[in-house]
Amino acid sequence: MATFGKTLFSVLLTGLLALGFVACGGSDGGNDTATPDVTTDNGGDDTADTVVAKKQFSGILIDFQTRKGLAGAKLYVLDNATGKETGEVLTSSGADTPATDDDGIVTAEFDGALDKVGFVARLEGQKDTYQLHLPADGQNETLWSVSNGTYVAAPALAGISIDSTKGILAGGLYFRDAAGEEEGVGCGKIRVLEGVGDPETFAEANVRYMNSAGLPTTLANQDSINPEVPFFIIGNIPESKDAQGNDLPVTVTAKMGETAIGDTYVFSKADAIFIGNIFTYTAANAPTGVDPVTVNPMPAGCGQ
Repeated sequence: MATFGKTLFSVLLTGLLALGFVACGGSDGGNDTATPDVTTDNGGDDTADTVVAKKQFSGILIDFQTRKGLAGAKLYVLDNATGKETGEVLTSSGADTPATDDDGIVTAEFDGALDKVGFVARLEGQKDTYQLHLPADGQNETLWSVSNGTYVAAPALAGISIDSTKGILAGGLYFRDAAGEEEGVGCGKIRVLEGVGDPETFAEANVRYMNSAGLPTTLANQDSINPEVPFFIIGNIPESKDAQGNDLPVTVTAKMGETAIGDTYVFSKADAIFIGNIFTYTAANAPTGVDPVTVNPMPAGCGQ
């Protein structure tokens, strides 16, 4: 069960916001920091019960366009595996109190056995904005919210005609070095490989990248990931459901040439937006037969 509470940590996060910490790509949920088990005596025999310590989460909800913190939002917790809402709503002190404070700061406490978590942010004037793959014990995590205006304007700038019965995905493509630092991977291309018909035809109509000013643009201006601004946007991802009506994941893959270098999964939602970064494959998550990416695969001369 998640609980919400403001802490003095908000002061630190506000300072980090002023220093621009939100400019980086954010987490893909790959935090390997383990929460130590707390062993307690059960008082009955020589055995002990193992209780996993609660995990503390902190982050800031920011607007996708302005990069400023958003006050007054509610965050609905998602099951990371299924994308479903768990019924938990993060609030500061009651059912009608928003989770985010005046600076967009949010903290939460999760069950110690929980590995990854997702959220949908809801706020008047903003589209429902979904995000998965965040570590349950993440610190300084960036949570996103997309305004109604940005939801309409961004695809239009990129030449995407939006179907409100389908969903949008926005994210970035990154390589994480040995020190854990994130590097953009320029010149990669993003593909949805199932559920959309021919992937190349779908990409021509719906996959776009950012120009150096950080705005979505047409393929004629930017036909692959910009090494300076490694974000992408995908329009019109169909909702995918099984025979029982449960949402099915949609895998989104990054490629360098013909080689897959990373992927993520999302659950497309009609008239809503998912935020989902792709990180290059590591030895731990590379698919069978696919080599892990040990150096930034951006080719020399990319963007020149």
